[in-house]
Amino acid sequence: THTHTHNNNLPVFFSGPQKFNIHKDHHTDTLPQAHTCFNQLVLPQYESYEQLRKMLLLAITEGVEGFGFA
Repeated sequence: THTHTHNNNLPVFFSGPQKFNIHKDHHTDTLPQAHTCFNQLVLPQYESYEQLRKMLLLAITEGVEGFGFA
């Protein structure tokens, strides 16, 4: 089982669906960010739904490699 906190094991305190928070970022030129340790999604304040969708899909598809630390 996978939880939305990027962990293969259910936490000991798991008792059903976990809540997460959506925070607004006032920038319009950055990708959305996920802070899985805090169950938090940070969405930039895009000017349109189309821009939100494009940037969210880009973050999802480009983010599959992990953090990319060199």
